[in-house]
Amino acid sequence: MTGNAYNWVFSFHVCLFFYLSGCLENFNHKTILENIQKKVINILIPFFFFAILGILYNAVLRNTNVYIHENLMLLLKGDIRNHINFGGGLWFLSCLFVIEILFSFIKKMNKKIIIFITCLILFMFSQFLISPPPTVQPSWYWNIDSALYYTIFYCIGFITYEPVLKLFRSKKSLVKWISNIALLLCFIYSFSLFWQNNLLSKIIGLNDIIGKMFEIITPLPSIFLVLRVSYFLSGVEILERLGRASLYLCGNEFIIKELVPQILGIFNISITISTTIQAYIYCFLLLCLVEKLLMPSEKLIIEKLQNETSSLVKMLLQCK
Repeated sequence: MTGNAYNWVFSFHVCLFFYLSGCLENFNHKTILENIQKKVINILIPFFFFAILGILYNAVLRNTNVYIHENLMLLLKGDIRNHINFGGGLWFLSCLFVIEILFSFIKKMNKKIIIFITCLILFMFSQFLISPPPTVQPSWYWNIDSALYYTIFYCIGFITYEPVLKLFRSKKSLVKWISNIALLLCFIYSFSLFWQNNLLSKIIGLNDIIGKMFEIITPLPSIFLVLRVSYFLSGVEILERLGRASLYLCGNEFIIKELVPQILGIFNISITISTTIQAYIYCFLLLCLVEKLLMPSEKLIIEKLQNETSSLVKMLLQCK
């Protein structure tokens, strides 16, 4: 019921997630060891919290514990993408963990061109030397194969963060013209993708290498478009709140989609989504419900777990 928006969003939304994560890497000045400790606390603890919550909720929902052991084993493998039906977007977190640890080593190369080439090599490796490639059938533990594919978008976010921000903030007339022309071109290309008509399809089909390279290029106009619109809408409170709640929106994807119909079913109310607009409104309401109802208590629990883990790690390091 989401119409063309479904395919359009799925053409770039994962790349956008890792691109934005790469932008934040500009503020990370920790050592490799400090970075690993930070990522274990900030990524893995929420990952395991939401995964275990999903496993328990799924067992209650299905009224069986048959799949608990199986799902726990899959969880220990890092929630390989498309392998757990209630995992939702949790694979993003395990994949992000691998990417951030990997990139902390790559970043030591210092020169951005070398960093980019290294990430590009990893991308090509994932496409030509892994069979089947992660875009077809992800299979490596902890989504390492997917991490090799998406690290390039993390890298692009890391490299382009400052110039893109300067472009948006500039008051110079020439720069504004360049920004607006870029925005127009990105809109035209994204609009064509929305209607499932890739304007560059003839170039993409020339050979395999060019086709794979355009898997990097194709999402970028839509990403730039989203960034520009987001910058324009910055200051809209509800959107900023939902943006800050992205971890909890990701973690609760399966639960909230199942929970709301179950609660309404108590009152003999069923939900029927018959138009695209209804689908958009329903999804937005689910996001608001997570942010208002589930996030406050979950955030409290996760922060306590993170604080306890952080204290334990410090104690162990002091013992050494």
